[in-house]
Amino acid sequence: MKIFGKNRFVISLSLFSFFVLPDASLAAELLSAPHDLSAAVESAGSLRPKIDTLTRKIILKEIELERFNLHYTMQVSRQGRWKGWRYGGLQEANMSLGLTGAIISTSYRGSRIYDPASVKPCIQETAYYVPEIGAWIGAGAAALEFGINGYHDLEARKRGYSPEQSLNSRAVGKAAAALTERALRANLGHDNRTDLSVMEADLAELNKLLKQTRIGNGTDELFARAGHYEATDKVYAEELQTAKEDRVRAVTTARERIESAAYIGGSKVAAGVLFAVVGFNRNYRSTSLRADRVTNDNLLASSIIFIPASAFSILDNLRIQVQAEIERHKLEAKGMLPAQIVARRLKSLDAVEQRLNAGRQTQ
Repeated sequence: MKIFGKNRFVISLSLFSFFVLPDASLAAELLSAPHDLSAAVESAGSLRPKIDTLTRKIILKEIELERFNLHYTMQVSRQGRWKGWRYGGLQEANMSLGLTGAIISTSYRGSRIYDPASVKPCIQETAYYVPEIGAWIGAGAAALEFGINGYHDLEARKRGYSPEQSLNSRAVGKAAAALTERALRANLGHDNRTDLSVMEADLAELNKLLKQTRIGNGTDELFARAGHYEATDKVYAEELQTAKEDRVRAVTTARERIESAAYIGGSKVAAGVLFAVVGFNRNYRSTSLRADRVTNDNLLASSIIFIPASAFSILDNLRIQVQAEIERHKLEAKGMLPAQIVARRLKSLDAVEQRLNAGRQTQ
């Protein structure tokens, strides 16, 4: 029965240092208790009320931290429902105008491949103005999303969910955990790297003792404490599983985009090289027949290369948006959208908190 993950252990150790170490008498009692689990349980009658109280405080503080983390995640990484379609649609316009310019250039230069001297600059300017408009639309789309993200960041900071606060809290927690771990290592009798296995073995022995009714009075509190740990562990387990699934989807999407970007980017680089050859070579910046022919041939080839790359980028962008929408509907049906997962976790945390408060009121 796995109760703690690595992060959960760090948090719990930090909270242990916050609640337990200031109470010198209790810390001394806990550290001087027998290491044999059976003997420790049988002699824990006087410590049980304090342990139960501290356990409740630690779990309640963990719930508070987890609730903060969930709200922080939703506030800092907020994404609008139509963000993908909005940005993707503007990029579609950008790429479509680029494709239009390439088609104009190919048609005009191709029809004059045997008469390059008749190519008129004014018509070619039209072929390049159209993609330029598209480029401005694409840049505007990026600036728009940057501004929206900045607005969400300001809103999150107003609510106390700034990245700096999160990093500071994490640094303080890790420092407290490290100090507590060092202070307890000599008294626990085992290396901290075996903490999970030792704890799991102790829990197995504890369950065995409970079933054999060798503990005596107060088993209700022990059962309740184990139940609280199990309930909170369920929330962490779900979070870890969700993170793994998100990582798999992110890796798959990144690989697909890298593959498509390699083709699109390579084609645009080739087209740019052909432009650079006639643009930087002074021999092709004259009015000679050879200069006209080489310039027309190179720029025609550049436009021909650009057409399939632009068409592919348009279709690939559309595929990404449609695939993301289908995946979103699947996740929504399964209740696995980020907002749904957060709502479910918050509900689980509320249930555990209610159980803890109800147990405190009955004592």
